[in-house]
Amino acid sequence: MYFDYIIIGSGLYGLTLAERITTETDKSVMILEQRNYIGEEFQISGLYNNKDPKNRQLINDNHIFLTNMEHVWRYLENFSDWKKINIKGSFYKYVAVPELGYAHMFKNMLGTKTKVMLNVDNFQILKEISYKKIIYSQKQDCYFHHKLGGIHYSIDKSVDTALKYFYREL
Repeated sequence: MYFDYIIIGSGLYGLTLAERITTETDKSVMILEQRNYIGEEFQISGLYNNKDPKNRQLINDNHIFLTNMEHVWRYLENFSDWKKINIKGSFYKYVAVPELGYAHMFKNMLGTKTKVMLNVDNFQILKEISYKKIIYSQKQDCYFHHKLGGIHYSIDKSVDTALKYFYREL
């Protein structure tokens, strides 16, 4: 197998990069994910319930997306309709959840050009795949196996950063 880009991690940053690369170029992309699902930031590990898909969907969809960045908001509107939420005293201009859930939005972002491998040892599988470039999109503390402590991340800023690589007026 050959891919122009390998993206390790299927969080919002990795998904945004994959979408931009496949939309703006003719390059091939493979996302490698060690978990059995895409969109890591939106899975609440303590509440993730494999035994009850109904509750799992409810839990997954409770993550509220917050941003003041209009271009991030406009970009994500391409992949989902959003249910806006009014939070009294909110400091954010855009507060919402995807109407059909994050899983639906993530699948829309993947489109048909991006290939995904779930449940893989990211570094082991790289020995079996030919590629031109690799992008490590998981959290840096994961790369170092949390030996350096935890790092705080901002989801809307990760989309903002990814859009800067392949930005077009939306």
